[in-house]
Amino acid sequence: MVIGEDRPEGTDSTDYGERVAEQVKGLIGKGVPPGNITIAGHSKGAIITMVAANVLKNPKVNYGIFGGCLSADGKFGRAYNIFITGLDNRVRGRFLSLVDKDDDVAGSCVDTFRRFGEDNATEQILDTGKSHYLFYQPEDIWIDPLVAFAMGK
Repeated sequence: MVIGEDRPEGTDSTDYGERVAEQVKGLIGKGVPPGNITIAGHSKGAIITMVAANVLKNPKVNYGIFGGCLSADGKFGRAYNIFITGLDNRVRGRFLSLVDKDDDVAGSCVDTFRRFGEDNATEQILDTGKSHYLFYQPEDIWIDPLVAFAMGK
């Protein structure tokens, strides 16, 4: 089952990530096993995903981060640095990062995962030439790894 919603324009990443975390807590409270829950997002949605992970601190929940790790020297570096310093030292969960090698907005999440202290993280660098736009439409190249990850493979 997929639950999704459009964010209002100008949504604050921290507030929305906390909202998503509360929704997940509600699912878990109703008996959904945490390992059956995957939160995924692209770009700002990826940052919202990381905020939710920071709030939940549940090692069994899955998180998909697509084109969401920014570099300190990139065009959104200052905002990302402010965001990342607000995270706890140890963010728990299972993480999958997918990013296109030509992405001019986001890059590898390896440094972010290192700051999380997370050892349960996987990253795939995709080579499509679509850069940050790769995730604007569903495509097998990123849907298939996400589904396999969500199923524990």
